[in-house]
Amino acid sequence: MISQRREMWIQVFIILLLWAADKHLLTKVWSLIYSVALRLTWFLLSVYTRWNSKKQNMSHDGYHADEVFLIERDTINQQTIEYDVLRIFRQHVQKGTFSNTQSISVRDFVGLCCEEGTNFSHIKSSAHYELVVKYTFDFKQYVIVYGDFTGANNELRWPIYTENEIRARDLKSTGVIAAALLTSSAEDEEGIDIYSEIKQLAGPKENFYMDTEFHVNRAHLIHTGLKTDASPFYIKMVDFWGSDCVIRPQQDRLIMDTN
Repeated sequence: MISQRREMWIQVFIILLLWAADKHLLTKVWSLIYSVALRLTWFLLSVYTRWNSKKQNMSHDGYHADEVFLIERDTINQQTIEYDVLRIFRQHVQKGTFSNTQSISVRDFVGLCCEEGTNFSHIKSSAHYELVVKYTFDFKQYVIVYGDFTGANNELRWPIYTENEIRARDLKSTGVIAAALLTSSAEDEEGIDIYSEIKQLAGPKENFYMDTEFHVNRAHLIHTGLKTDASPFYIKMVDFWGSDCVIRPQQDRLIMDTN
């Protein structure tokens, strides 16, 4: 018992001695412990994500267009109106008006949505249009956004990938997103969790359609249900290999570049 007390007092003495030598030492130690714990958490999360992704991929359900909205933004009257065009979208998918291999311009699709006797009967020359397609593939939810203005995805082609392309993807080359945050700086390790929102925009291959002519912009996050304005934030993403990617506020396009 005496020996144990002696060891305890020796340990206390050493800690006090170290504290006297460097009053910031304990802060540094706690910072190191926090950093290690955080990295361990990221690793465990990535392992779980890989396991969960593999488990979910065993269930096949194919493509389903669940919600399709046409957003009309009148730049002169400063008015925004949203129209539900799911019926028309599905109708033209069945007709083959557009497909995985055939596209039409977004402006042409807007014309197809015009119907006499409805609340959307003509295209406004003072407006531009955005088409938001929310779909599921194998029970997982995704969002892709098209538009008729400069910088948008002007050609409507859907689905982007065939089912075989998605199921044959190489996880080592495309990666699986394990976590995503909105942070105030590139160095922050804490922020707003946007994992589910990023997964929706990344698409079935989780690569933000980088191997196609389509792209995903920061502004598209609003269509995933995110209530926070993402424009002033850094977007930090990590894949299950532990590689990270930081998208700065001035960067509009979302990509998963871990090089």
